[in-house]
Amino acid sequence: MTPERLFHELLGLGLNWEVIESRFERERGTVYLEIGERTSLWEATRCPKDGGLVFCYDHTEGMSWRHLSVFQHRCEITCRLPRGKCRQCGHVFRVRPPWEGLSTHFTKEFEAFALLLMREMPVSQAAETVGETDTRLWRMLFRHVDAAYAGADFSQVCCVGVDEMSVRKGHEYISVFADLLAKRDENGLRWSFDPDGCCDIRKVQPLARALAGFDATITGRKGFQSATRAGLPRFELDTADAAGRLKVNPLASWRAEDLAAWFAAHDLPAHPLVAEGYPSIGCSPCTSKVQPGEDPRSGRWRGWDKTECGIHAASPVPGTDGKPGDLPPDYEPAF
Repeated sequence: MTPERLFHELLGLGLNWEVIESRFERERGTVYLEIGERTSLWEATRCPKDGGLVFCYDHTEGMSWRHLSVFQHRCEITCRLPRGKCRQCGHVFRVRPPWEGLSTHFTKEFEAFALLLMREMPVSQAAETVGETDTRLWRMLFRHVDAAYAGADFSQVCCVGVDEMSVRKGHEYISVFADLLAKRDENGLRWSFDPDGCCDIRKVQPLARALAGFDATITGRKGFQSATRAGLPRFELDTADAAGRLKVNPLASWRAEDLAAWFAAHDLPAHPLVAEGYPSIGCSPCTSKVQPGEDPRSGRWRGWDKTECGIHAASPVPGTDGKPGDLPPDYEPAF
């Protein structure tokens, strides 16, 4: 087997590219791999604009990409990249080779190695290690950061913290942004050893931010749901945060029969999980089926000395003695 064929397999070029020539220039201490396309490339390539069939239009001037060293010797891939032309719209484009990284100067394998070094050491030291300029490595790094941001999913990020760290005291600073939820529950198992803390970062804090600026909240809590909710007042002062807003519980005195009758009278569908034994539904890890004769909320945090998540921390409104009634006297909105 020839060196060209071996390099072809090592690079994973597939059926559409081939190593035309491999040579070692002793004076420069560099291994050069010259690659060219095969005719089968045009059977698989389509126009990036309209997906039409294309043909080889011409080739670029010779280009080079830094690759991983072959033992102690520098290695570069060279190629005159083909340019395709669409048979339908006439669009001319440069074919992107399979070895090219996000930087047009490096191969994917080289970029992976350089990124690994930059994660463990300063960029200048990484550049010295691989024999490149730190400017090139910074440009490559920025392209990977931009690509990562473009593909990142921030839909589950609910709380972000910002900190300033001194890089060189009194001279330079960088801003560090952290997903506080991920930092406080990196493996997603906080519910198993600290359910109060899990509820705090996933329920209490997000709700407090969402309610900022509101005078009052209305809940669906009912006294029959558990022994701890028996005698639930109609009005409370919310103590879950420092706002002290009014909390209204219009269904506090409803019985299970009243709720069922309302559902029937208004043709409301029951939650499908109720029929499966879940009359009170919370987060999946902390919700279990309720056995016959148990309180509807007995399946929540089973095995823990915990009955509420924390968003309903409240105290009776002064002047009402915790009894159902009208709006408390002299009530002033929180905002």
